[in-house]
Amino acid sequence: MSHSHDHSHGPGHSHHHGDDDPYYLDQICQVAVASAFGGICLVLYFFRSGDGQMLDLVLSKRFYPYVLAGGAAILLLSFIRAYCLWRQSREDEARASHAHHDDLAHDHGHDHGHTHDHDHAHHHDHAHDHGHDHSHDHAHSHEHVPASGSHTHAEHEADHEHGWAPWRYVVLMVPIILFALGLPNKAPTAVVPNLAGLEEPPLEAPGVITLTALGTDPYSQLALTGAFTHERKEKDEHAMLVEYRKLFDSAQDAKTREYFKNKVVLLKGQFRHLPDNPKVAIVARFLRQCCSADAVQISIPVVSRRDLNSIPNDSWVHVRGRVDYAQRDSRFILRIIVQGKDNILATTPDESQYIDN
Repeated sequence: MSHSHDHSHGPGHSHHHGDDDPYYLDQICQVAVASAFGGICLVLYFFRSGDGQMLDLVLSKRFYPYVLAGGAAILLLSFIRAYCLWRQSREDEARASHAHHDDLAHDHGHDHGHTHDHDHAHHHDHAHDHGHDHSHDHAHSHEHVPASGSHTHAEHEADHEHGWAPWRYVVLMVPIILFALGLPNKAPTAVVPNLAGLEEPPLEAPGVITLTALGTDPYSQLALTGAFTHERKEKDEHAMLVEYRKLFDSAQDAKTREYFKNKVVLLKGQFRHLPDNPKVAIVARFLRQCCSADAVQISIPVVSRRDLNSIPNDSWVHVRGRVDYAQRDSRFILRIIVQGKDNILATTPDESQYIDN
């Protein structure tokens, strides 16, 4: 007799992840990194935002709400994924336990797939001997046949191989490490552009000719003109506090140039010397569109009658001077005319060095 045991694995059959499968390690690392990103976003928004803070050094203020919403969404998704991963691990443990008991139940003390031959000899001892022997062979065969449309164990293991790639987390850890180190923590430093030709005398020649020609004695009138123009004191005039970006853009518009020309203004920015000319400097700010990576420096030249060497580089200053425009071909260059270092006073830095566009 032949006995055949068919164990079929249907399409819904599943296998748990073994101890040597890095699937759960990979998933836990992904959840941990994502949670760190979400937490950093919330910390930046609630504790390190505002002028001069870390978030201000990275992004424009109009993107702050997206940082808050993105951080909250990432944390929520991370918690959901962590819960699903926990449920999945419990189910895999249950399947493993069930498979272990199922193997014990099918352990008959012999291997499946081989044949058992049993020789049973029946001897009939009668008064007479018929001379024949009765022998019965019993063959037991156990075969595990996969059901139609299902896959084998080897195919399943091939489909569920989970690669472990630690280098991915090395890359993802870079912004987390930068945050832990408190970077970025300072604004960029201003550089001096090419300002050749701006050191010419601020008083226009037609004005000098007109004043000189008014008198009968040209030499006496020239002396009076010098006395009138020397040490022109803007401090006796009311200084207009002006927005940096508005004054910077005035050179491109004729109507705005006409409005600002010869007005005494008060301008705030970061001071930088011209390396080869002690009487010319710049006051700089940084203009950005969305983040600090796209920030560009915008500079307004300062032309002085005296040396400005005593003013330290990169210091924040208030410049009090007269607005003037130098024409180069078809374009106009804005500049602030000052008498000397007394018109450039140190001040407290702005909380944000950036001007958002």
